[in-house]
Amino acid sequence: MRRRLAIAALVSVLVLAAFALAFVRPDLDPDVLRAKWGGPPSRFVEVAGLRVHVRDTGQGPAVVLIHGLFDSLHTWNAVADALDDHDRVVRFDLPGHGLTGPDPTGDYSLARQLEVVDALANALGLDRFSLVGNSLGGEIAWNYAGTRPERIDRLVLVDAAGQPRKQLPAIVAFARRPVLGKLLEWCSPRFMVARIAGGAWAPGAEVPDSVVERFADLQRHPGNRPAIRRRLEQRSDGPDLSPLARITAPTIVVWGVLDAWIPVENAAAFGRAIRSSTVVKLAGVGHVPQDESPKALLAVITPFLAAPVDRPVGDATP
Repeated sequence: MRRRLAIAALVSVLVLAAFALAFVRPDLDPDVLRAKWGGPPSRFVEVAGLRVHVRDTGQGPAVVLIHGLFDSLHTWNAVADALDDHDRVVRFDLPGHGLTGPDPTGDYSLARQLEVVDALANALGLDRFSLVGNSLGGEIAWNYAGTRPERIDRLVLVDAAGQPRKQLPAIVAFARRPVLGKLLEWCSPRFMVARIAGGAWAPGAEVPDSVVERFADLQRHPGNRPAIRRRLEQRSDGPDLSPLARITAPTIVVWGVLDAWIPVENAAAFGRAIRSSTVVKLAGVGHVPQDESPKALLAVITPFLAAPVDRPVGDATP
């Protein structure tokens, strides 16, 4: 009996060791990540107890871009490059994402996200600005526009989260499980990251290696993987939709028809709830149009953001 137990214990150890070798990925050196992903025009701004990774480029009316879950400000690269010919474009890594890293408060609630956006806007001298958000960033954007309408000129929701839905994406449902979710704090092999990134694109779309590499690297910034799990644990399943009725800014709701993460039907729900809103659907596009089809997204949002509005003109801060 003792021999059998010893053999079983040895087998268990070997299985765990094999699992660790196959799937466990340690954190990466933040200095190495900053050198790779935080080059010019990146800078770091101290706000709300955080050292936020920011890119602030261009001249003209201010536009703030907010990325989604698992992502970073780099998802907006092509959009920002086009918009900053005529706008001041601000994008940043949310707490627990990219090079910003985890929030020392451990608070990833919606209220905390709005506080961070407020603090960053104040630090950059943005009294009024247009707001563009994708997925989680879209949920933050519409809540901000509905609770601080005096600050927002125009609102763009790109496959935004926040509406009730019947089914969560598999990776999100996995991450919210107490034991299985804990594994994500250590296990992020490239094939898993590629699956997460690919799930956000249209079915059958070829995700560039550069996107997978970005996801794989920045997930392993110290503290980011535990932060993602804590964010999902703290998330409410019964969102407060009342801010939608208080949005006064002209709004455009853009949605990839092939979004596998948030159903395209949610676009109409946002359109009904927000006055002065227009819904535009992008054929053949998934959950992250800014990465997958930036030209199609820009064709919709560039004229919308360029329409006349009474707002001050500012420059990127030095």
